[in-house]
Amino acid sequence: MNDLSAYLKMLKTLPGDVRAEVAMADLIEDGVRLDDLLFCPVGTFRRGFQRDIGRVELTEIGARKTPVLRVEINRDGLYDTLPEGVFHQPISDKPAVGKEEIAREVTVQREREAAARLFFLPFEQEFYRHRVRLELEERQYFFDRDRTYDGDDLFTRFWGLPDFLDSSQTTNLVHVLPFAYQLVGDWPRTQECLELILGDPVRIESVEPARLPLPGEVCLGQATLGVDTVIGATYTDTLPATRVTVCPATAERLLAYLPGGRGGHTLDFLCQYLFPVETEVETCVELSPPPDEAEAPAFVLDENPGTGRLDYTTYL
Repeated sequence: MNDLSAYLKMLKTLPGDVRAEVAMADLIEDGVRLDDLLFCPVGTFRRGFQRDIGRVELTEIGARKTPVLRVEINRDGLYDTLPEGVFHQPISDKPAVGKEEIAREVTVQREREAAARLFFLPFEQEFYRHRVRLELEERQYFFDRDRTYDGDDLFTRFWGLPDFLDSSQTTNLVHVLPFAYQLVGDWPRTQECLELILGDPVRIESVEPARLPLPGEVCLGQATLGVDTVIGATYTDTLPATRVTVCPATAERLLAYLPGGRGGHTLDFLCQYLFPVETEVETCVELSPPPDEAEAPAFVLDENPGTGRLDYTTYL
């Protein structure tokens, strides 16, 4: 009872509107058993002005008077989802008129409601226990950093991840893809995501549309409204684009982004998820300059395929 009393105080002083499954999962991770919890959905009447977790109290159940934490949850239970007429019928064929008759009617209907909720309580326990177990499993999925995914994993097959991704990239993508819709359009977070998966610095910048000059003189009868008869001296023929620049640190890393390389395929695949469909994405690759320009390597002819790539590691 003393241990449950401490948890009772904790539930009563939650800092915000926490889902019941989340709070119960915290208790279980702290050593509380599922058998020590009693979930009691009481309907959504108070949900508009109360939290998900309503009244919490210590009670005893069973012939052995086992102490449990009784947690009222402001959600619909099985009783609330069934038609009212299944449980509630007038106690008299005549409408209640007097105060005593109305009070008796209310008392009887409340007793029937309590009996119906008590009848469904064992079934609802299994529903909420399953939700708590699901919350615990989701936590393990998100916070288990040692877990890796391969091509035979359920999540890999569900998202249709390609074979050219390595184990680390696949693991990071499995965690990121469920939240990809929140990253689209947020360039700083998109940049962090690309750097996490690619393993190289990434820079995202907007590219202004091309501006074309208009002819200086246009004769009447030879101009088209909206094409060469517009206000100003220039017009734009395209929409703004987004340029994604990958900056590998070494020439060997840069080779992966050459046409047909694994890095290039990975970058194109990520752009399909992390950029709006109407956005034109340009991908570029730049070799990161060394920390000390004096130590910059010169153009050296060598049998190493990563040395002296014109326009990549060598500039005129």
